Amino acid sequence: MGAVMLYGFLLFISSRIQNRMLRLAVRGFSVATIGSIGLVRIWEGAHWPTDVLGAYAFGALILVVIFAFYNQMEAVVGHLPFIHAGEVAHDESSRHAHALTSTVIFRESTVAKVYNPGFLPRAIYWLSFQAPFPYERNERALNAAMKRRNLASMLTEYWYGERRVARVTAIERTHGQFAVVSEFVDGQVPTNRSDAKAFLSDLKARFEDAGLPTWQIDPRQPRAIDNVLETASGYKIVDLESGLASPMASLTSWKRALRRGHVPLFDTVFYDITREYVGRESATMRSQMGDAWLEQLGDTLAAAETETHAWYASEPRIWSVLATPKSWKSRIEARTANGQEKSMGWMTTSVETWEAEGRVSDAEATELRAQMDTPQFQAVIPHLGAHVVISILLRFPFGSIARAGWTTWALLAATARLMARRIDRQAWKQAWSIHNPLVIALGAIPGFGTFAYLAAGPVRSNRLLMRVTVDAVMFKMPWRLYERTGMRRVVVVGRAVNSRRDDAAPAISTNVPANVRSFPSAASFAEPTYGVTSTCIPLSIAAFARTSMTGSTIALTTGATMAGPDQIQRGYSPVDVAAWD
Repeated sequence: MGAVMLYGFLLFISSRIQNRMLRLAVRGFSVATIGSIGLVRIWEGAHWPTDVLGAYAFGALILVVIFAFYNQMEAVVGHLPFIHAGEVAHDESSRHAHALTSTVIFRESTVAKVYNPGFLPRAIYWLSFQAPFPYERNERALNAAMKRRNLASMLTEYWYGERRVARVTAIERTHGQFAVVSEFVDGQVPTNRSDAKAFLSDLKARFEDAGLPTWQIDPRQPRAIDNVLETASGYKIVDLESGLASPMASLTSWKRALRRGHVPLFDTVFYDITREYVGRESATMRSQMGDAWLEQLGDTLAAAETETHAWYASEPRIWSVLATPKSWKSRIEARTANGQEKSMGWMTTSVETWEAEGRVSDAEATELRAQMDTPQFQAVIPHLGAHVVISILLRFPFGSIARAGWTTWALLAATARLMARRIDRQAWKQAWSIHNPLVIALGAIPGFGTFAYLAAGPVRSNRLLMRVTVDAVMFKMPWRLYERTGMRRVVVVGRAVNSRRDDAAPAISTNVPANVRSFPSAASFAEPTYGVTSTCIPLSIAAFARTSMTGSTIALTTGATMAGPDQIQRGYSPVDVAAWD
């Protein structure tokens, strides 16, 4: 079986060999090896022929799975290089260079670095932080990189009397892609690598003391020397942005990262240490560099910290969360509160939309808002918010599993509290109505499972509220399928858009005998007024039966203005003279 898998895979990838003779030789060798090994095993009496055939079949089955996976990967990432940076649109006649994860384009006085990493750097970053490579599309990460580099540049000016790190002048778009634009450094490759490494060692110690990242200047890192240029005034660093999340950091950096939950390390600045360092050196900095310089340093430090926090907040960073168990409770509470706020705001907007469209009256809208303020309904909101947060952080299938697991856990926890007599049976019934099996099943559905708690008892008990929220959810269907397929007409049936009346409501007469059931002909009705645009029809017993006033009495006199079917279904009609008991 092992021979079938090894040489079968070799046979499969041989189609990529351009030389025809070599390709045929590889294929012939693979087929001959697979066949001869089976015959030899039978000849030696090690296996029965059926054993060999079974091994061939099982190996072929595994190969089919491998080939399918290989083809899928090829379709998804085949256009990407495996390690080195991919192609970036640029003028081939201009000076440029290719780095591990970027293309460097040289201009007259600046250098633009455009990131397009290969598959491996992307995969490593995603495994580390569960997010796309940051310096390609995350503007927050790019701004943080600019502020961080300029912060380091100012500190080297304090340490060495001149800036030894090239400043970043802007973050701009080049051919539709973000580019880190830094000042041009007129220098050459270090002539003495030992002296250059000694400079890197001294700079690394200073960076570590100030809480700055050291990976790009660590002499142990093989490519660190490539970030150094030798100029007339000394060595200068031209790149401080990493291409890989690497474990090769100093022990001090790892200890700091674990205490603060910044793991793995990727251009990580320990800002509390940096602020402490600046505070400790502020007197010397002021006397040596001046007040204006020190103020600029403080502004750069604050801006770098703000942009870095925004960058980190845009990524899940699961390992960082797991590394700081003390913060779990506060993180969960903050996320849940944010989810609650989003959920409540979303449902309030849904009611406002129907009210603006005229699908609910002012009284109905007030009643819906009162229903949303009840304790029973408010008990649903935290869990709906939790589902929203889960859906933001996790994708299928993990999001579906987590949502169903959340609801199941909540139901089991309520059951456990009931068995421990910490809650009474009435409280458990309320928990059951919220975390019922229907909610669990809906939570497992990709996408729409986010709103599974709309099937909770407190929401379903109000049919109108249910329709309003379902209408808002269905609008999230892609390609406007909700409207194009006519599904919205089903959800909002009987709730057609109506124009608001500016005049007073019609007079209502209540002195009609209980047995009156008189309906004038269609010809006796005048044309509709007060903005009703639907075709008017005679008020019939069938239409009247669809209203909520079953068993009531209604009488319309000759000349009354007739309402359309939408107004009838809503339970009222703008008639000139109407009476019911």
